[in-house]
Amino acid sequence: MLKVVMRDPDFFEDQQSPVRGVLNRLAQLGSRGSKVNPVIQRRVEELIQSIVIGFEHDLGVFERAAEELEELIERQKRVYQRNVERVKPCRKRLIAFWPAVGVICCR
Repeated sequence: MLKVVMRDPDFFEDQQSPVRGVLNRLAQLGSRGSKVNPVIQRRVEELIQSIVIGFEHDLGVFERAAEELEELIERQKRVYQRNVERVKPCRKRLIAFWPAVGVICCR
C-alpha cells in the first residue's frame, strides 16, 4: 500500500480513495479490542495477498477488497451483537443474585 500512497499525492486528501477505504476498514476490523475471529482473520490475509499480487496492474483490487471488508465488518457486528444478546440474561440473573452473595461474603 505504501507504493500506492507514494504514487498518489492526493491519497491523504481524497476521502473517497479506495486505498484509504481499505485501510479504514482494516482499522475497523481491529478496533473491537477482542480476539479476531479466525475465519475473518484468514479472509483478511487472503484479501491483503490479492492486493499485493494485483495492485500494480489493477487498482480495482482495492475497491473489491474494500467491499468485501465492509461485508466482514457487518458480519463481525452481527456476531458481536448476538454475543451481547446472549450475555444480557446472565447479567440480569447475576445482578439479582449478587445481594445474596454479598450477604454471605460479608458475614
